[in-house]
Formats: sequence, C-alpha cells, structure tokens
Amino acid sequence: EHPYPEYIKEEYISYVFTLCLDYIGRFEDFRKDVNRKVRANLFNDVRKITERGSYGSQMDIKSFYHDFDTIFLKIYPDFVRDFNNLMREDEQIVLKENDLLNTELRIYALCRLGITDSVKIAKFLRCSVQTVYNNRLRTRSRSILDKDEFEEKVKTLGQISRKK
Repeated sequence: EHPYPEYIKEEYISYVFTLCLDYIGRFEDFRKDVNRKVRANLFNDVRKITERGSYGSQMDIKSFYHDFDTIFLKIYPDFVRDFNNLMREDEQIVLKENDLLNTELRIYALCRLGITDSVKIAKFLRCSVQTVYNNRLRTRSRSILDKDEFEEKVKTLGQISRKK
C-alpha cells in the first residue's frame, strides 16, 4: 500500500494546479501591465515594477512560504513537536506568533519530503548554499542525536494525517 492516502494525493494535485493557475494569471496581468507601459513610453514605471525585491514579489514569496507551511503541516501536523523532541530541551524551536514554520524548520521539512541537496534547498528558500549548510550544521549540533542519526531521523518525522 502506498504511504499516502488517496485523498492527500488528490488534494495536493488540485491545490498545485490552482496555485499554478493563480501564478500564471498574475504573470499574465504583469505582462499586460508592462506591455501597456512600454507602448505609452513609461519606461521609468516599467523599471520600478520590474526591480528585484519589489513589494509585489516579496508578498508573493511570503504567500508561497505560507502556503507551503500550511500544506506541509496539514499532512504532517506533528512535525514541529516531533522535530523539537530531537532537540535538547533548552534548544527547542519556539516559533514567533503567526509563524507556522521558520527557515530552520523549512529546511528540515524539505528534508522530510526527500529534498536533501543543500543547493536545491537554497534555491527553494532563496538564500545561499552556505546559509543552508550553516543552518543545518548549527541545528544538528543542538540535537540529542549524533549528526548522521539526526538527518536520518528527520526523514521519518511526523505521522501522516489520516483525517479527511
């Protein structure tokens, strides 16, 4: 039997397609806006809306991480508790109010999903590979397990939700 209940696969497929359509729609709106501004010779406006780190793109990134956190925790609702059980008591992660996961937990959520390559994790989190490496090293050093055992144990954390 496959480890994922059928409804989770269906729910994920539906969600991913909806998310893709939403991003395609936003990109199409953006393309039309840029095209309109170019035809009107409003090049400063084009520059402003295409600058890296513009407000809209930052909001999209925050929204994406929130969506990732929500879906991940829906499937693995006990992940944070189980992760903290691997940490020394004085080193457990306490999330800020309104945070579902933080960067450290997202790194290990990705590991739980089978994405263990630091380069891929860095791309996903939009940070340097060195940042991911340092974070993983620092986290493993705070664990009650040895470093090799820790990474393997993380890959098994969190019972899959059986709720429909």
